[in-house]
Amino acid sequence: MCGIVAAYPPDDEFTDFALARQSKRGPDDTAAVDLDFCSLAVNRLAISGILNGDQPLTSEDGSVVVVFNGALYNSGKLGLKYGFDFRSMNDGEVIHFLYQKFGLAFADHLEGMYAICIADRERREMIVAADPIGIKPVYWHDEGERRRVASTVDAFPPRLRPDVRRVPPGVVWSTSGGARRIVHEYAAEGDLGELLSRSVAEQIPAEVPWGCMLSGGVDSSLIARFATDAAPEVHTFTCGTPNSTDLHAARDVAGVLGTVHHETLVDPDELPELVDRVVEATGSFERWTVMAGVGTYLTARSAHREGVKVLLSGEGADELFAGYDEFQDVPEPFLDGLLVHYQADLGVSECLRLDRCTMANSVEARVPFLNTRVIRHARSLPADDKIRRAGGTSTRKFALRHAAEAVLPQRIAQRTKEEFTNGSGLTDELRGLADKRYPPARLAELAEANPSFSLPDPLTGWFFERWRAIYGSTIGDAWTPMVERGLFRQPWNPYLPSARETGRYAG
Repeated sequence: MCGIVAAYPPDDEFTDFALARQSKRGPDDTAAVDLDFCSLAVNRLAISGILNGDQPLTSEDGSVVVVFNGALYNSGKLGLKYGFDFRSMNDGEVIHFLYQKFGLAFADHLEGMYAICIADRERREMIVAADPIGIKPVYWHDEGERRRVASTVDAFPPRLRPDVRRVPPGVVWSTSGGARRIVHEYAAEGDLGELLSRSVAEQIPAEVPWGCMLSGGVDSSLIARFATDAAPEVHTFTCGTPNSTDLHAARDVAGVLGTVHHETLVDPDELPELVDRVVEATGSFERWTVMAGVGTYLTARSAHREGVKVLLSGEGADELFAGYDEFQDVPEPFLDGLLVHYQADLGVSECLRLDRCTMANSVEARVPFLNTRVIRHARSLPADDKIRRAGGTSTRKFALRHAAEAVLPQRIAQRTKEEFTNGSGLTDELRGLADKRYPPARLAELAEANPSFSLPDPLTGWFFERWRAIYGSTIGDAWTPMVERGLFRQPWNPYLPSARETGRYAG
């Protein structure tokens, strides 16, 4: 929805630099407010409250000022529950009401994806909050008594980038030293299909054109299916090489659902330029992030050209319901713990790639599977409902496929999962280019010259060199570890998947 910027105390030079760097995140408007103790600014992608919901948002008494990036799906319900008198249609207006009522516990009441900065003029504090999954990014930098905040790392001047840190998901903190974890007291209630259907309906925007990303797999097909229940016309978008399985599968689903379907064919000659754009947008050279990012970027670009501002995506389903191949042989006692680790990693893996590559095209991606109630429901399920083993075979995402069979043809509900890069045909195209560019001798030379980095294959070598060319020496090892939380290097758990190392993320 936006790019946000904050500085405590005010820093006009930083604010101007960050707003310029984040312009694609919010091309509709740029605004800032300077207070004597801090400043807040925003690049706005107008999705809600288009006519009267400009940011920054200010409380009626002027004591609280807010900028935020994301979408809040329960603002209307909160307004009715607490009698808030909204002055605009911007869903973020609820933030200052909640803050004045609950203080730092305000985010406990929010349902959605968000990165928030609040200026409290009475307490002379700046408050920052990140949603519990980390769907929406927010980063900070401390320098003496100064604290700077922005939506992406490259919004910080190069000299600051080595010491930039990610605001942890699910945290609210203030410049006065106060901090707390966001707590949601939701029961794991309801049928999975009903919960997901409600989540999709809540996330469809009321004021701007929108659509669904559609690969033809069960996750995106369910999102599109429930979208057709909530709206008379649904646009779906897919990309791939001419004979890729995703193009055929998505075409099948679109035909069943009657959507207005848009296909983007991968142009091999454009791939080097797209790799550069994705590496710059994600700040990553991890091969799966970049390869999948190319497909995400192409799909979002196609949607943008059709005037679409919001895309619903199936991200999160594999982490909630055990969709990846590496879960297949994990013993049941380990499965739930492993899935929680994957879910905690979403903010620096799938959600990072999704946010950066869609917002680079001024499109906001929304993720119905990562609704708090859907997450709680998934975590309440026994391992056997995630991977059903019988007769020497196993079915991953069993509960999700069972829910899909109630609303989709069986061939779609039970369609075999393919990695996005494989199904779209991008893996073969990109590997072919990488193998030509980085034969074994060149890759070995590159790895020897960069011993601090893991460069195991031609794809990573290619992406690394582009990453280094774009970001130069402004990347600090302190905030670009091979795995940000060290999760996949812990030796005590033999089932942690080395194949899904998060990689080095620059923002």
